[in-house]
Amino acid sequence: MRKRIGEFLVDQGVLTPNDVQQVLEYSTGRGLRFGEAAMELGVLSKEDLIKVFGRYYQVDFFHVQPDFFPKVTKDLLPRELILEHGVLALGFKTESSFFKQKRVLNLGLLSPESSGAIEKIEAEAMKTVQGEQSVEGIKHYLILADHFLKILSSVYGLSDVDLKTWSQSHRVHPTLLMYL
Repeated sequence: MRKRIGEFLVDQGVLTPNDVQQVLEYSTGRGLRFGEAAMELGVLSKEDLIKVFGRYYQVDFFHVQPDFFPKVTKDLLPRELILEHGVLALGFKTESSFFKQKRVLNLGLLSPESSGAIEKIEAEAMKTVQGEQSVEGIKHYLILADHFLKILSSVYGLSDVDLKTWSQSHRVHPTLLMYL
């Protein structure tokens, strides 16, 4: 079952279910995204977002469906790194500026606040793609745990039972453990 951002913020203790209902009604009537509406209503602040998402609270959410997961990045990161740090390689994108194009790797993270982990992940990803076309940058996106678990199941063939077994002898990102 897909968890929406409002439910996630309730789980984190930032909003109440009544706040979520108020925001949904307000956002629908004004054509705003959930976060924009919550901030306009004053039930969600920048400090709340930092509390929940760390200093990377402005990182965009990435919604990915297993059927559309890019096969080219499936084996880019080792399984240990994926599970320990809650990271998925979401694909490559070519960004164009006035005179130049650059290839960027998109990473989906469960919690991008750990700079040490991000540096380790980026180094591993860059090492893996060096033999291919060059990558000149990395962009980070937040990915919700339920999406992450669906990808692990459909793309990587890891069931909840597999993850529980893995967690007995290896490190697994705490957010994933909460959902098992």
